[in-house]
Amino acid sequence: MSNIVGRSILACGLSGLVFVGLTSTVESAGFYVREQSVSAMSTGFAGSASRGTDSSHLFFNPATIIENENLDITGDFRLFHPHVEIDRTTATSALGLPVMGTTSTGNMANLAIAPSFFASYAVTDRFSVGIGGTGPFAVVIDSNPMWAGRFHLLETDMRTYNVNPVIAFKVAEWLTVGAGLQAQYFDAELRNAQIFPVPPAFVETVGFLEGDSWDFGFTAGALLKPLESTTIGIGYRSRIKHELDGSAGVIPTVAPIESTTFDVTTPDVLTASISHRFNDYVTVHGTFEWVNWSLFKDITVEFASGRPNEVRPQDWEDTYSGFVGASVMVLPNTTISAGAGYTTAVSDGTTTSISPDGDRTTVAIGITQKISELATVKVSYAHVFFSDTNMNIVSPTAGTMRGQSNIDLDILGASLTLTW
Repeated sequence: MSNIVGRSILACGLSGLVFVGLTSTVESAGFYVREQSVSAMSTGFAGSASRGTDSSHLFFNPATIIENENLDITGDFRLFHPHVEIDRTTATSALGLPVMGTTSTGNMANLAIAPSFFASYAVTDRFSVGIGGTGPFAVVIDSNPMWAGRFHLLETDMRTYNVNPVIAFKVAEWLTVGAGLQAQYFDAELRNAQIFPVPPAFVETVGFLEGDSWDFGFTAGALLKPLESTTIGIGYRSRIKHELDGSAGVIPTVAPIESTTFDVTTPDVLTASISHRFNDYVTVHGTFEWVNWSLFKDITVEFASGRPNEVRPQDWEDTYSGFVGASVMVLPNTTISAGAGYTTAVSDGTTTSISPDGDRTTVAIGITQKISELATVKVSYAHVFFSDTNMNIVSPTAGTMRGQSNIDLDILGASLTLTW
């Protein structure tokens, strides 16, 4: 029975993680949340690593803080209004029997407010320090407990909290380099329905896997000015391998809860941007982004009891994004910005152990208003269009589920920047 218990426990955790790619694409590819800066969002993330409009751009490139005022403090807030729904076509349990239940998850994602905070200080004309507090990887979803795909997904709650102190040094008038430390907390709680053996029959229970960890990485970047009117920025956020300590079991408790560890690695992110100022009024921007999701090959759960590890292969793909945008000063203290971009999917949903995903198109618009010598307000809006994606998931522990995902997302952001 212990092996069955282990498989049931593992299935909960893995199926929750399997769906991370689907549900968190409400924010960005995989479960990476690039929406940390209202300023960057105003141009659809075009130029995110090549301009120091405010200190929030240190998220994409730490070298950008060299462009900020003497002291810059920025508070960003985003309101996410997502719709994430899975319509089931067919579903069977691990025993091969049809699963009874509703054919849809209903909307699995609720309204959410996500804050981030940034600050930078120019120590000298050539040396600046800064810090950012963000949540760069996250997914929170809750499905209908009676939907037919509940053996693959009930609840997934995975969040990161990242503190990122950085420095920037102007090596020459045309070159600034930057670097920083990432201290990141990862917390996960995953649940799905389970068929559990209670002799002489089987009962339906809820399995869970939970854990947390603190781990570390780094950021680096450079800002180049080949022309007075042109800035090129390259920023890098390193992967962070989290080894989460936690527990696994089933509810109601019909077997002992086991202590576990399992690994989740957040990927490398490379952002390359360019900004070109045509005149005092018009600036155009572009960005290319790569996220190293192909390193997500498998998830391994280790049990403190000493029984063999459980391994589930994954098959995620790197994602690529391109964004273009522009900023236009329409009044001395007012700038209007807009942009659009395209991001490839982390998976096509056709293999046995990965989540479905969809290519997406982002359109955004924003306004920047300087309200005094000390304060600037920014407001941005973005809509993300997702392609509907067919799902085909087959699991020896959770059965099969075939259907289609339907996702869309609205984001409203506002920020306040204080400078001295």
